[in-house]
Amino acid sequence: MIKNHYTYAPDTYKRSQELYNKLSDDRVIEGIKNKPHTAISRLYKKNLKTLFIEALEHPNSQNAWKYLVRAQELSLGIFQSNDNPGKPFKLYYDNQLIE
Repeated sequence: MIKNHYTYAPDTYKRSQELYNKLSDDRVIEGIKNKPHTAISRLYKKNLKTLFIEALEHPNSQNAWKYLVRAQELSLGIFQSNDNPGKPFKLYYDNQLIE
């Protein structure tokens, strides 16, 4: 048998959590309202990146589901934004409507 030596170091996981938790919910919502095109895509990528690390370290954890749901809501926002250029659109983030 070949042993798989691939592991995620605890430091990598800890650092990803620290970086993610630096973003307060108020700051996220403010960023979405002020610069939606930039903020939504940046947050989408950040949630996916954090989701992958979380899922490796703690599969099926509450945080993994949180990152997945947030990425889903943000990807829908990207689609709605692209589908309605120059028009206002509704965006849900953490099941909260942002207008």
